[in-house]
Amino acid sequence: MKNLESYKTGNYKIALQEAFVEIDFMLVSSEGHQLMNKIYQENQNSGMDIIKGIAFTEGCTACVVLITKNKIYCANAGDSRALIGTKNCGVIELSHDHKPTE
Repeated sequence: MKNLESYKTGNYKIALQEAFVEIDFMLVSSEGHQLMNKIYQENQNSGMDIIKGIAFTEGCTACVVLITKNKIYCANAGDSRALIGTKNCGVIELSHDHKPTE
């Protein structure tokens, strides 16, 4: 990732936005593909074998939840969503699907 400064300073909302933008860049550009291949090569001996089978032209979905002492941050893209259960068996939606037709 380009810059982790927003994460390091605790600006988690911006950090998650930047991470999603960076992943978009990596998935849709040849420069991003090269960067992913570089990351893969650097981590090949660490068991990071996830990049090998990625179909770059297919759709994708992601849902990330970051829980800190005082807040819950949720970021998602695509046909995914996050829910959280409450003590009294309720459910709170943390995100909504992002569909290309909506």
